[in-house]
Amino acid sequence: MPRRWWWLALASLFGCDPGTGLLVVSLRTDLAAEIEIDEVVVAIDGLDPRRRPLTGADALLEGARIAELDDVPTGTRRLDVTLLRGGTPVVTRPTSVTVGPATAVTVVLTRDCRGVLCADERAQACVGARCVAPECSPETPDACPMPACVEASDCAPAAACAAVACAGGACLYGDGGGCAAAEYCAPERGCVPRPGQRPTPRFVVSLSPDRASPVALEGAHLDAPVHVFAEGVEGVTRIDYRIDGTEDWRPAEARDAPPFDLVSGSTAEVAAPLNVACLPIGAHTLRATLTRDDGTTEDVLTSFTTEGASEGWYWTDDPYRRGLRPLDEGTSLAGVVYLLWAPGARRDVRRVVFTRSWDAPGTERLENAAPYDVMGTGGTTPYGAASPLDLTALTGEQRVTAVIRLEPSGTLGDTLEVSFGVAP
Repeated sequence: MPRRWWWLALASLFGCDPGTGLLVVSLRTDLAAEIEIDEVVVAIDGLDPRRRPLTGADALLEGARIAELDDVPTGTRRLDVTLLRGGTPVVTRPTSVTVGPATAVTVVLTRDCRGVLCADERAQACVGARCVAPECSPETPDACPMPACVEASDCAPAAACAAVACAGGACLYGDGGGCAAAEYCAPERGCVPRPGQRPTPRFVVSLSPDRASPVALEGAHLDAPVHVFAEGVEGVTRIDYRIDGTEDWRPAEARDAPPFDLVSGSTAEVAAPLNVACLPIGAHTLRATLTRDDGTTEDVLTSFTTEGASEGWYWTDDPYRRGLRPLDEGTSLAGVVYLLWAPGARRDVRRVVFTRSWDAPGTERLENAAPYDVMGTGGTTPYGAASPLDLTALTGEQRVTAVIRLEPSGTLGDTLEVSFGVAP
C-alpha cells in the first residue's frame, strides 16, 4: 500500500471523532511559485481559511500537499482554493468534495483560468480555460467533461524550456528548468528574467539625431538641443516620462516602442530633439515609469542639470525650438514662426496662461509645463514639436500676455507682455 494511503487508513481508524474526518488537499498548477504566485488560501464552506506560502521548493506541477484539515464535518463540503501574489488573488476555484473519515482531493488550477469567470451554478469551477462542475477532480473523473488530454503528449507544444503535464484532463505548462539562474520559463515566451533580476534600463543623451555616441543622462550638464532615449530595454513594453512638475509629476508622456525617445515625433532612424534652453536653468529629475511584459512596473529616476536661455520671450522658425532668438518690441516676423516664454532660472512657475491679440476676445491658452509654447505643443506631448503661428493672415502689431501661476497652489504671479510686428 502506498505510504500516503497507509496513513490515511490509520487516520480513518484512529484520527477523527465520529461525524468528522480528515481532508488532505493537494494542489497541481502550472503557475510559477515565487514569481506568478506566492501564497495559497484553503477554506471549507467559506470558514476558517488556512494560508500557506508557496515557494520554488513546492513541486506544484507534479502536485504538492497544501493542507491537512482535521475535524472536517463529513458529507458534501465546498472547498475553495485561491492562489495569490502579493496578497492579490490570481486565480481561484471551488471544488465540491465528499468528506469521509479520511479523504484526499487534488485541486487543479491552470494558468489559462486567470480572468475566467464561471457564473453557471452547475459549472462554477475553471480547469483548462473551461468551466466545469465543482465536483470535477482527478479523484472523480466521471464528474468532468471530456478530457483535453490523457497524457502530456496529447497537449499542444509550448516553449522549448517548458515542462508539459496532464492533470485531471487539462494540460499544464510549467517551468522545465532549462533557463539560466536569473531566468524562469514563461511557457508562452520562453526564458525571461525573474522579477528583480531584470536589468534596469539606462537613460542616455546624444547630441546627434541618429543617437550616435550616447552618454549617461545621470549627472549630465546640458546646454544645447539633445536627444534622450533608453538603452537596455529588454522586456520593457512602455515608458511614461515626466520631467519635474508638482507632486503629481505632470505632465506624463508615454512611449510604446524602443528606443523609447523622450520627445515625440522621433522615428527609428531620427530622434527628435529636446531644447533644454526652454527648461528652467538648474537641476532636473527625469522620472521614467517602466511597464514590463509581465505587467510589473518600476520607477527609475535620473538627475541632470541645464544651462539655457535666460528668462524671457523667444521666437524661432524651428518646431523643436532650435536657434532661439529674443522676441521684443523691435522684432518683425513673417511666415511661420514658433513663439515661447522661457522661465530661465525661475523654479516657482506652475503653469502659464497666454492671451493672444489675434484670438477672439476672452480666449486663453494654458501651458502646464515648460517649454511654454505660445501656440501650444503639437499632439499631446509637452516635449514634442511646438505648434506654429502662421503670420500670413495677420498684419500690424500683435501682442501676447502671459499670466504666471505659481507653485505650489497655482496662485497668480506676474503678468508679462510682449509685442512684435508682422512684416508685409
